[in-house]
Amino acid sequence: MTALRGMILDTATELKLGAVYETLKWGEPAYRVVGGSPVRIGWKPKARDEVALLFICTTNLIDRFRELYPTQFQFSGNRALVFDLTSRLPARALKHCIGLALTYHRKG
Repeated sequence: MTALRGMILDTATELKLGAVYETLKWGEPAYRVVGGSPVRIGWKPKARDEVALLFICTTNLIDRFRELYPTQFQFSGNRALVFDLTSRLPARALKHCIGLALTYHRKG
């Protein structure tokens, strides 16, 4: 979870997106910037070996991620990217997806 948080904050900084608002949504850390779609980090006791990066299901973000990275991620419906806690994160692809979420509502 710490690695995912770091990727979100680093991506926002690298893209010069301004302040990152870190809150709790449903007891889980959530991150947003002005002009972006929120990104939330989730973990559940029933799936203790997994962590998820969750996106608003009414966006087309997961469809876009599937199109761009069909084999790099494990997907959960139209809502999440799921990672095994013992595996390395696909950093480059993941930062690209985070960037797409954080700039989702920006024009230009």
